Amino acid sequence: MILGVQPKTVRSPVMPTTMWLICIGILIAVVCAEPSVERVWTPDGYVLTASARDQTAQCVNDYLCIGNQNAACNEHDLRDKGITRVISLIGDLECAPPGIARTIISVDDVPGQDMREAFSLAHSVIEQERKSAGRVMVHCAAGVSRASSTVIYHLMHAQGIGYDHALTLVRMARSVVRPNSGFEKQLRAIEKERAFRDEL
Repeated sequence: MILGVQPKTVRSPVMPTTMWLICIGILIAVVCAEPSVERVWTPDGYVLTASARDQTAQCVNDYLCIGNQNAACNEHDLRDKGITRVISLIGDLECAPPGIARTIISVDDVPGQDMREAFSLAHSVIEQERKSAGRVMVHCAAGVSRASSTVIYHLMHAQGIGYDHALTLVRMARSVVRPNSGFEKQLRAIEKERAFRDEL
């Protein structure tokens, strides 16, 4: 022992309460986070995150559902929901379940894509299935832009409602939907055209 030198007591710094709360919040976020998340870039530059578990169709009403390509391949879910026809906006899928009718309407998810013909065709198919007590599932790759725009168009015509109301109904079923800027512009133009005709 060296005389004149007092041993120092090393004290652990006390972590402020806010730091503890931040650490606990981070821990909870890590533990509760989805194990697998895929990020989807939209043509408008927005990044959307969708759980890789997103493999089931979400139903907007009693005859119309929406989803992504994973859901379109989920035979168990399609049959469980009583889907009689699938409308694909991305082309045919190799995983298409047998025995469920399919309508292929290939369109690109870009703002410059003219959707009027695709909207009209899909609307006619949905109406035919509805009148025969069928149930339709509309899908695209991510179930975000093309499928939602098509379902919105149908609801606008079938229920006589505006774009914003139809979008709200679809988002109640599938919260990640977001028509790209070009599709939204076309749907709003269709809404104005119909309103003009109604005034005549």
